[in-house]
Amino acid sequence: MAIYSVGRKRVILALLLTTALLLTLDLRGNPVIDGLRNGFSYAMDPVESATDVVTVPIERVWHGIMDYDNLERENLALQEKIDRLIGTQAAAEAAVIEGKELQALYSLPSLSGIDTEVARVVGYAANNLDQVIEIDKGSLSGIEVGMPVVNQAGLVGKVTQVSANSARVMLVTDAEGVVSTTYQSGGVTFRREAFASHPDQVMVLTFSADRPGACTGTVRLKGAHKEATAAAGNSLTFTGALVNGLKYEAKLVALNNGGTLQAGDGKLEFKSCHRLTLLVAAGTDYARDYARHYRGEHPHAAIEKRLAAAGAKKYEELKAAHIAEYQSWFNRMVLDVGTTPADRLTLPIDRRKVLHAEKGGDPELEALLFQYGRYLLISCSRPGGLPANLQGLWNDSNDPPWHSDYHANINVQMNYWPAEPANLAECHTPLFDLIVSQLEPWRKATAAEQRFATASGRSGGWAVRTSHGINGDEGWQWDVPANAWYCQHFWMHYAFGGDKEWLRKVAYPVIKETCEFWEARLKTLPDGKSRNDGWPDRDSGSGPRPAEEPR
Repeated sequence: MAIYSVGRKRVILALLLTTALLLTLDLRGNPVIDGLRNGFSYAMDPVESATDVVTVPIERVWHGIMDYDNLERENLALQEKIDRLIGTQAAAEAAVIEGKELQALYSLPSLSGIDTEVARVVGYAANNLDQVIEIDKGSLSGIEVGMPVVNQAGLVGKVTQVSANSARVMLVTDAEGVVSTTYQSGGVTFRREAFASHPDQVMVLTFSADRPGACTGTVRLKGAHKEATAAAGNSLTFTGALVNGLKYEAKLVALNNGGTLQAGDGKLEFKSCHRLTLLVAAGTDYARDYARHYRGEHPHAAIEKRLAAAGAKKYEELKAAHIAEYQSWFNRMVLDVGTTPADRLTLPIDRRKVLHAEKGGDPELEALLFQYGRYLLISCSRPGGLPANLQGLWNDSNDPPWHSDYHANINVQMNYWPAEPANLAECHTPLFDLIVSQLEPWRKATAAEQRFATASGRSGGWAVRTSHGINGDEGWQWDVPANAWYCQHFWMHYAFGGDKEWLRKVAYPVIKETCEFWEARLKTLPDGKSRNDGWPDRDSGSGPRPAEEPR
């Protein structure tokens, strides 16, 4: 992607959003636009309109850290803020771009002398996932393929097609996986950024302002089980154990640039800081090892090591590593299944969903949801971790629906059907690791179940119940064919990747044992043919059952 010249001038294309679609105010002479020419700092979050804030969950929150109460209050506050910005102030803030990012990206000494061409979106407003929009400026206005496009979110995409009076723009506003908020109070512009870094295994939050010493506040670290939080130096820590003996720990470290930091009464108070960065790490003593009763080392040492390593790096280094790592997954593929009619693109997403269900004809919505599914799988299913359960990692309750566990009757399978076709094969591996770690208790449970006994009195192999956890525990009724269904995922992974060593060591033993389970249940009919005894032609959640099998 490059900045193209129109005549001898380099041009930045700016998109401006309002309730109608875009602001029509003449911004020549606006101090924000003037500031743009000399390099600006940071931008507001993307908005769908001047009154609707788009909120995205933090990418790759490996521990699912989320304060829903605060998030709700924050969204209401942001809503009120944006409502007040309608008019000239909204026009000004909508034009703010990430000047430093543009300078670095294009190796520019400054942004002075770069003209700004303002265009309206005539299709629909930008949201947080990759989309294509149409604008009302084309080649007659000097627009060329490859021209960078900015809005109040900063650099959001590039021009991909141009006609005389219009152009199409590919937007990539969430390519970094960083949540940010910018607001003004008392004449000071404040900015917050947050991301969960997989390479550094910490959650990172930073608070900054455009006036030195303007950051003042209080930080608390609150657990979900009434833990006591200890404050010491620049850190907050709590530890605990669940009723099943699982030990856990979480620690927050605050790094202040300027100002003061004081610990006491289970909290940290920071005052007159130029910038404050928070690093959060958490862990448990869970281990995928039946022989050790699924328990390993206490997480304290690992947490301390991660925080020490992350704390030795600059914030910019942590962010750059996070972005590069996330993009190495998300940018592996694009999906183009066609173009949605322009009139459909003007509608809000909820209305488009209903119309597509009724009439079809919205292929760009299908592509959007496809990428959303990839985003979720990248965010909650990484090698070495646990697979995606019924809620991924985003659970805010100690008593969640269906225990937020694994349901083998279709839910787990639905999570992982896209893994291989969507070029996220590594995200599939946590499912295989979990299944292998549960085989021994599943074998024992299967052997103890009378209905699985064969003529020899032995059952052999393994079956799985409809719901199961990660500690060899299982829930309600047997889902007899689920073992074969799980094996399909092993085979799919091999079929896409062709790793024969993995097939030999991991997949084949599981598939072979499952086949033996079903082979042992074959019965010979009078005509000499064999049939399987007990493969239910039903869905385990709703279909008919043998009389002896309860719901």
